[in-house]
Amino acid sequence: MIVLPGDVALKDAVHGPRVRFHEPKSTVCPSDEELNILAELLNRSEKITILGGAGCAGAHAELIEVAGKLQAPIVHALRGKEFIEYDNPYDVGLTGLLGFSSGYHAMTNCEVLLMLGTDFPYRDFYPKDAAIVQIDLRGEHLGRRSKLDFGFIGDTKTTLRALLPKLEQNQYQEHLKHSVEHYRKTRKDLDDLATSNSNKGPIHPQYVARVIDKLAAEDAVFTCDVGYARNLVRTLSHHERKTASDRFLQPWINGQRIAGRHWGAGCLSRPSGHFNVG
Repeated sequence: MIVLPGDVALKDAVHGPRVRFHEPKSTVCPSDEELNILAELLNRSEKITILGGAGCAGAHAELIEVAGKLQAPIVHALRGKEFIEYDNPYDVGLTGLLGFSSGYHAMTNCEVLLMLGTDFPYRDFYPKDAAIVQIDLRGEHLGRRSKLDFGFIGDTKTTLRALLPKLEQNQYQEHLKHSVEHYRKTRKDLDDLATSNSNKGPIHPQYVARVIDKLAAEDAVFTCDVGYARNLVRTLSHHERKTASDRFLQPWINGQRIAGRHWGAGCLSRPSGHFNVG
């Protein structure tokens, strides 16, 4: 412990040369042998689904290219939404408690689930019969949530770049087509909630957000917090919890889609004309 006299603490700091530290940008990639094993599995499989998370930040181009090669729908975890959903013809929505049925469908109907940069926690949403591959920069997260057939340590961008030359073009397109069509129908159903409903009781929050979206500036920032209801539910008995869940939480779980975008707790920003859940 250092004791600093009061008179010293009140003196002006001496200005000297500043030392600047650059953020490290190290890359981590599985070995060439491991990449060959992964490529062999993917090249012989037809129905592949990608599940991406926050670890896909900065790897959007590589992710889209891999999905095109594999004809794989891309499901995203909530924390991966802002890095995966935009400009993505292979996106089929969220999965998890705030997810879409289309995301769940794409995962449960695949032969291989390729997890990229996600430690997706909801065990019940994992496929039961598919081979599961997890690639994560943090080795301690491999296999924490589900059984794995293969686990590799690597960052998403570097790993996909190294994997791409080893992948063959998947000719089977039905899995992707069915998943995208399922997503289209799911989004339409949720869009219907974002309409005026004045003659049938309280309006959906999706409609409120659609009106706000229409009136707001392109660079508007919105904040919201639904934590009160969730924290309240945690303090209740099982019977009370179910009642509270039906009353407070279910409208958010079943209708998280707002005005062509998605809804969730946290910060909503619109830097490019789109809501992004933070």
